[in-house]
Amino acid sequence: MSLSGTRADRKERTRESLMRAGRTLFAQRPVESVSIDELVVAAKVAKGSFYNHFEDRDALARSVAGEIRTLLNDRALLLNAD
Repeated sequence: MSLSGTRADRKERTRESLMRAGRTLFAQRPVESVSIDELVVAAKVAKGSFYNHFEDRDALARSVAGEIRTLLNDRALLLNAD
């Protein structure tokens, strides 16, 4: 595996950890009440890593919402295919 592949894999794992933390915390409380500090602790990443992937908490929330919207749309298409 190349060094750039390793870096890309690590970057993707970090982003997915942040997304997972966002899904969990935003499901429990309103977005406005979740701090970036809480998100990075839950994701087990450095605070600087958060800003490498998202401009702010709302950008993460939009990404989480987009992911959920895509998942629901895909499932609706699958159910309606029959």
